[in-house]
Amino acid sequence: MNQRGFTLVEIIAVMIILGIVISIGAGFVIGRTSVKAENVMLATVLAHLNTYEMESWTNVKMSEDGWTSDQVVYDNLNVDRYAWQSQNQNGGVLIIREKQFTLKRNQSVSNKHGSWEVSS
Repeated sequence: MNQRGFTLVEIIAVMIILGIVISIGAGFVIGRTSVKAENVMLATVLAHLNTYEMESWTNVKMSEDGWTSDQVVYDNLNVDRYAWQSQNQNGGVLIIREKQFTLKRNQSVSNKHGSWEVSS
């Protein structure tokens, strides 16, 4: 009698092997996704900070007093919404998903608003 098909043991062995391969592959994919998410969040925060910087500079320039100093622009920034380990007029250390990013703030001058960037 010639039987066709697989035995239960063969099917279980293949399922175990596939489970191991999939779990290893998923670990690599999840790790890369986490790094991409951090980079997207950092880019979003930088875009927000630069927008706040431009808005604050514009408000100071258009005020009755006009341009006085970078300190006035900095005082009008709304940067408290982010998780800073430390932060001052020259930049700071930002926390995203328990990872630290050092940001540098280029100060405003009378004819140009300041900007934020990742410090190397």
